Amino acid sequence: MGRSRFNGTDCGEKVGASALLALLSAVAAVVFAAALSSAQPACALADEASLALDATAAGGNETELDGVDGETGGGTTGDDDAAIETTTVWRLYNPATSEHLWTTSYHEYEVLSTEQGWNGEGQGWTAPTSGKPVYRLYNPGIGSHHYTASEREINELVTNQGWVYDNDDKYGNHRPSFYSAEAKGSDGKWAPLDEALPVYRLYNEGIVPSQHHLSTSKREYNALPDSGWQQEGTAFYSLPLVVEIPVRSCLEDYSWSEVKAIADKISACTSEADALKVAKSYNLVGSSGKLTGNETKKVTLSKWLYIVGEPQFTNDDIIGDYDLRWCEEDFTIEVQILGFWHDDKTSGGKAGITFGFKDIAGQYYMNPTPSNAGGWKSSAMRAWLNGDFYKTLPSDLRAVISAANKASNNTGYIGSEETDAEAARAATAVTVTSDKLWLLSKVECYGDSWVYWVNRYEGGKCSAAVYAAEGTQYQLYSDNGVSVPVDGTEEQGDPILKKTFNGAPSGWFLRSADAVGSTSFRRVCSDTTWYIFPATAPCGVVAGFCL
Repeated sequence: MGRSRFNGTDCGEKVGASALLALLSAVAAVVFAAALSSAQPACALADEASLALDATAAGGNETELDGVDGETGGGTTGDDDAAIETTTVWRLYNPATSEHLWTTSYHEYEVLSTEQGWNGEGQGWTAPTSGKPVYRLYNPGIGSHHYTASEREINELVTNQGWVYDNDDKYGNHRPSFYSAEAKGSDGKWAPLDEALPVYRLYNEGIVPSQHHLSTSKREYNALPDSGWQQEGTAFYSLPLVVEIPVRSCLEDYSWSEVKAIADKISACTSEADALKVAKSYNLVGSSGKLTGNETKKVTLSKWLYIVGEPQFTNDDIIGDYDLRWCEEDFTIEVQILGFWHDDKTSGGKAGITFGFKDIAGQYYMNPTPSNAGGWKSSAMRAWLNGDFYKTLPSDLRAVISAANKASNNTGYIGSEETDAEAARAATAVTVTSDKLWLLSKVECYGDSWVYWVNRYEGGKCSAAVYAAEGTQYQLYSDNGVSVPVDGTEEQGDPILKKTFNGAPSGWFLRSADAVGSTSFRRVCSDTTWYIFPATAPCGVVAGFCL
């Protein structure tokens, strides 16, 4: 991954402590300390040989990294009556490199998350605008960043291990990336402020290149050693992250940053039942806990794509001339809640809320040639959706979307015999991709169709196996009774699946490749039943995304 460096970095708006709550409400800070899954999270990369710390943890007690310099004094210091000016430290994650990045520049945060492949993960913590300097270093040899407040560690990395300062001004002066919540006492030593909270550091030498990770979550810090991480104690200090999210009457009334903060609260839950309680408390779902499809929020796209011409379609290909053109006008459309605590975030843990477009947001083909080889992963639709289409979303929405792990048939055609052997191959055909935007799968809409396929197609085991492995049904559709007939009769649709484009009912693509044919993907037809549709034929686009 190339260097992420912004000369002239904006250090963020300075506010007094009394204005901290208003600031956090305005930017809708995101809680960093999320609940962990058992899987090892992707963490920030660092130098391949970790510095040996003089002070080590004994008996499970933490040490302070800066104590190795003899810089930290005992007790707290500072004027309790003085207003503390603060700034937000934003957190990003790069799924391509498994690196986390922290920055006080919202401009950097937005550019990286909307244009350079990083996932914006909201607010990491709050930092003072003065105190003990924390520097960001960069190693061009491994393409990684590292954060430290230790002068001795900086000298070692810069002098002997190929690291450089990553936040110099135009004159070459080394500027801190942010500050630790510490002040110097009368003895000249740094000590944490009374209200300071530790930012923990961990190290994993079993990953190539080896990685460091920063966390304000004590739960995360204590859980990661089970996944091979070594605790390195307190790296520096943050200020308390206080997030007050106003309770509004409905989803439409919230800003996207507020919705993200609610989503992070839901993400931190430990069960679907608890997640639903949080959603209810913010009026994102009714008292019954069931989604109706009316839990919506308007989104304005900067432009949209449509078909020019009248092509004719067969089951395998498209006949006739047509063109796809961008309409360079704003297009306002609604998104609706599909479920809570459903999808897995690429960066770890459950996504708080999953959304889908309520109607069709444009038209595009799955592939330019009549083939489903490589399935969703290799499709032109996936590249377009996460590229050109993603850029049409408003910046405040792009800044809070979290990439999700989506299971899909990424082989395409498996076989047409519906045998046990093909069913076994179907298991290996379904793999996971990381996507900010995706199309829904058949099972996510209609639920499990195993019995349907077996009863209708004299075994139907291949189709049954591959479709069942592409996720689980979203709450919106299960709450509204969308299901598949078990007797093998023609499948029945449901009004909740009906989508329109320019006011007219229209079909829309699913990401599910046809397992027993080589030229098609599944789609939801205009009457809300499903069927195959040629990969080359433009069809409605209904994207999903997570916060």
